[in-house]
Amino acid sequence: MASVADEESATGRDSATGGRSAADVRLDGLRVEYGATAALDGVDLHVEPGEFFTLVGPSGCGKTTTLRSIAGFETPTAGTVDIAGESMRGVPPEDRGVGVVFQNYALFPHMDVAENVAYGLRFSDAPGGVGRDERVADLLDLVDLGGFGDRDPATLSGGQRQRVSLARALAPGPRLLLLDEPMSALDARLRERLRVQVREIQQELGITTVYVTHDQEEALAVSDRVAVMNGGRVEQVGPPRRLYREPNTQFVAEFLGDNNVFDGGVVAADGDRATVRVRGHDLVVDGPGLSVGDRATVCVRPERLRVDDGENRLTATVASTEFLGDATRVHCDWDGAPLTAQTDRDLSGTVTFGFDPADAHVVPVE
Repeated sequence: MASVADEESATGRDSATGGRSAADVRLDGLRVEYGATAALDGVDLHVEPGEFFTLVGPSGCGKTTTLRSIAGFETPTAGTVDIAGESMRGVPPEDRGVGVVFQNYALFPHMDVAENVAYGLRFSDAPGGVGRDERVADLLDLVDLGGFGDRDPATLSGGQRQRVSLARALAPGPRLLLLDEPMSALDARLRERLRVQVREIQQELGITTVYVTHDQEEALAVSDRVAVMNGGRVEQVGPPRRLYREPNTQFVAEFLGDNNVFDGGVVAADGDRATVRVRGHDLVVDGPGLSVGDRATVCVRPERLRVDDGENRLTATVASTEFLGDATRVHCDWDGAPLTAQTDRDLSGTVTFGFDPADAHVVPVE
């Protein structure tokens, strides 16, 4: 039996989302062309109800085009967009039940904060049977801006303006929240604080959220699942830890965080282990399915390299170091190849690093 607190919490969530259930989103064969250029080339994705799903990738990879297609701001050349099991073909943005938070805030300078939030209700009444003023006050409280309703947006900090933009997007009680690089204009410390707050609000409301960012750290920190995009296609989808530890492609291995990536050939294979010859050195790795003669890409994260410890040994020359506060990033030369390690030691000269077979991850050669 639900407690009174549970019932009150559920009531608050229902009010904030307009009583709508969280919607799933399904993209099937989505293609968007600009002239002869394909911005999206056959994107298939399924976002679960209530999920915080992030699209990440380099500039021009298609992540914002994907978001705009879901919102209805782009018309696909081919493929489908379904929200809550309904085709969005021909459905205008204002009828999709979607709230959008843009990178540049898009606040109206001639309106105060409350008027900007209320503008999100221009196509509908406030959900939950409440008045417009009450709805605005509730949302400003939700984003920790209670009492800011009569403020001029120009007097607010970047983080405060972005929270006003978030409140405006939530005002109609959307079934889906879309955020297009909302933190990119903020400084690093503010970005960290605001992304935590956005995640907390998303969890409190239980609203399905699709988030676009080029920041790999941000994607790993806030998401239930992440889709890594490259060249208009989806490279890999999965929970953040799985993508970081078990990338399926060399692109994902190199894009998500620092990684040491070495190409080599398999010279021995025995069950779940294989020996890969890289630059004349034999490295033993966990490599089920590998056979002698296969090409293999060995990935070892910097934090997995240990000084004078591990079954595999790499002797390298320190080229430079970066003190990060809680650790030092060490850039080395290993027989003409770059090698990056992360340690709590101050290193110089010639250093031998090591790692065990389980510390490496092998991806198919592309």
